[in-house]
Amino acid sequence: METRVFSLPTPPEVLQLRVGDTCRVNVDYGYSGPQVPAKIRVAIGRVGVFGFDEIVYNVVSITVPDTPQKKTYRTPVDIYISPAMTVQPGYDIYAKIVDIPGADIYSATYHNVIEIVEEAGYTLEVTVEPIATGSVTKSPIKAAYTAGEVVILTATPNPGYEFDHWGGWPLYPGVGSTSPSIQIEMTSDWWIVAVFKVEYVPPPVIYTCSTCGATYNSQAELDAHIAAVHTSTEMNWYRVTFYDGSVRDVAVPYIPGSNISLWDIVDRNQVASFVYLGFY
Repeated sequence: METRVFSLPTPPEVLQLRVGDTCRVNVDYGYSGPQVPAKIRVAIGRVGVFGFDEIVYNVVSITVPDTPQKKTYRTPVDIYISPAMTVQPGYDIYAKIVDIPGADIYSATYHNVIEIVEEAGYTLEVTVEPIATGSVTKSPIKAAYTAGEVVILTATPNPGYEFDHWGGWPLYPGVGSTSPSIQIEMTSDWWIVAVFKVEYVPPPVIYTCSTCGATYNSQAELDAHIAAVHTSTEMNWYRVTFYDGSVRDVAVPYIPGSNISLWDIVDRNQVASFVYLGFY
């Protein structure tokens, strides 16, 4: 909020004020005579049928010093612009000196010299990066926010993405946070960016048969494979690929003291390649 100065008897054409501002009215007056206490009352309002309708005002106490020769004095009077002042033009202002010997002294009434305007407020722009990877909700949703107002931002990723962090400019409390929900106090115009990234999906666990190298998606599948294929045979097993394209698992009996080999079981001339699967 601001303090705007209004000088009597030389007011501006129109002084624009906002609710919450302070209007400082400089009251000039001439005096000669002994020291005297007094009060200055300044009011803003409108002239009505029955006189001046004061909406906001202030009163300050002064002591005018002993002044043998006439001299001009100036006293500032601050008036707080309360919510009683609605947003519109056409307000009047006047001042008077009271609690002095004799009659009160009035200034001229200055018509249509005060206008109450809307609070400009702060803007909050929110974007998403990369585009179309998520969304952000604001609460409350407004075109402009008053100073100190708190806004809650919540980031929601689209399918296949996850929230990463908050960015933007100027730097604000909460920038860099990885929490999908933050609170922003409006003390400036903010540009805030919600940054998303591709959702991390861990690779599936692969269960591998230690005997033949076959792979399965679960321990149950692997156990079923071992029970069906690798029952105890006390033989050496080979996976043989033949020139005709066929593949066959071949068992070579293990007999201590004998020299039985794969070539005793299959014709070497028909074998393109083979892989030893193990003894089981």
